[in-house]
Amino acid sequence: MIAESEGFENWHVHQFGWLSGAYYVRVPEAIANGKTQEGCIAFGLPDDLAGEAGAAAFGTRIIRPVSGLLLLFPSHTYHRTFPHGHRDRRICVAFDVKPASSGPPTLAL
Repeated sequence: MIAESEGFENWHVHQFGWLSGAYYVRVPEAIANGKTQEGCIAFGLPDDLAGEAGAAAFGTRIIRPVSGLLLLFPSHTYHRTFPHGHRDRRICVAFDVKPASSGPPTLAL
């Protein structure tokens, strides 16, 4: 996933995953050393799901990415990202891990 200056993701979950993650390949220094939420990832609850008071009571955890950071979290965890407003791109690999399908094991010959 390559985020340009205004690129971001709204609150979401990965409904078919079990474990989700993001590996930050490249994070501009302005984000890694920033003091605001620009370019960061947040974990919490969206207002439209929990209501403004419920989301505020649950709280939000903001993680500042740096190059080489690997984040792992349950796929049912709501998260979002913020636009970073810089010329440099933020590059990360986002992924989901799912258990193997159920059913009897098969042997491919």
